[in-house]
Amino acid sequence: MKLAPHTSIREQYNPRPTAKEKRFHLWLMDMPCEACGIEPCGVFHHLMSEIDGKRWDRDHEVGISLCDPCHRELHRSGDELVWCVANGVDAITSAWDNRAAGRRKGLI
Repeated sequence: MKLAPHTSIREQYNPRPTAKEKRFHLWLMDMPCEACGIEPCGVFHHLMSEIDGKRWDRDHEVGISLCDPCHRELHRSGDELVWCVANGVDAITSAWDNRAAGRRKGLI
């Protein structure tokens, strides 16, 4: 007999992405860089800023596509949202759009 999952237990954070989250990351890494447009971007950047709706600080489903040079520049800047604004990236909207598209495609 198979038991139904317990619904009152909260999902726990896993520092490593699940297989589904890895597929989602690979799909995003094949997209153009959201800052400079290089294709494929090759890097999935987790948004670390305080954003309503994230499950954890490092949510594997909330991120944007960046190329390696832009990703390094973002981390050197020290403030991801300031860097995104300066580089014309609407990171929060993109992250939620990416997540929604990944869910529609059955990736996450």
